[in-house]
Amino acid sequence: MKYRNKLLAVAFTTVFASSVHAESYLGLGASLQFDLGQLTNTIVLDGLESSIGNANLTGVQRLQGCPTTACQTEVPGTNQDLIVSERNLDALDKSTGDMLFDNELNGGMTGLQLTAFYESEGDNTFWRLGVQYTFKLTGGHTTSRLLGFKWLNQEWDYYAWQIPFYYGFKTGIGESASVYAGGGVHYFKGGWNVGGYILGDVPTYLLGTATGPHTVLDADTGAPTGGNVIGEAVRFRVSGWGFNFLIGVEKKLASGNKLFFEIDRAYSGGIDNARAESQAGQGLAPFPSYPIAIGGWSYRFGYKVAM
Repeated sequence: MKYRNKLLAVAFTTVFASSVHAESYLGLGASLQFDLGQLTNTIVLDGLESSIGNANLTGVQRLQGCPTTACQTEVPGTNQDLIVSERNLDALDKSTGDMLFDNELNGGMTGLQLTAFYESEGDNTFWRLGVQYTFKLTGGHTTSRLLGFKWLNQEWDYYAWQIPFYYGFKTGIGESASVYAGGGVHYFKGGWNVGGYILGDVPTYLLGTATGPHTVLDADTGAPTGGNVIGEAVRFRVSGWGFNFLIGVEKKLASGNKLFFEIDRAYSGGIDNARAESQAGQGLAPFPSYPIAIGGWSYRFGYKVAM
């Protein structure tokens, strides 16, 4: 206990002793964060599979679908796409000669992060305490029309709050510029949503293909399962503590204020369970579990006001 108290005292002195001759700033910044939630691969390439298999499609016919039990029977060992990837939608479009499908593929989510902080600068050191809010700016919305009928609408959303603390080192370049780097910890709270609808029975009926969630008969019981996903709204939320670091460069103006650019990396996230809202979603994945990534790379411009 005695050694721990000494260590805390040394750390406190190291961080705050320079405050006697410190310069203080109020900082405001805005940054872009790409691949929100690290979901781009899921949205664009991989999609997300359920535990329900695809229909057998024995005797399927275009414009008639799967009218027989043999056609509708689930194939064990296969998996329906609960989330249809944009790559698969594009492949469907190309396989039909770019004539039947009209897709809007907006890719992964890009976010805007707004930052406010207090920074104290000592002799070649600095510490900072701030707050950050991140929300979706672009991407994360996929739609598909088949013969003019919108059968798929997948929309993603994201938000995150972070309260970061940094301690680091700063060195001057010339008369008015400096470079700096630091690390620390942060508290985070946030997550992402996915919602919309996928009428997988539509391409099954019109094209005779098993795309997205669709109705099947359980291979063991013969009971209907799966089906079109309508009105889904799955929400994942996590909170906790993570690590962060940044590197940056700043330019001091004649007014004493500063312009800055910095690259920030936060490591944070967790595992969460959600509840499917739609009837078909509950049948395909009633309580999905997914790794939720809150951190990421941020590229920030901003302004520091001398206090």
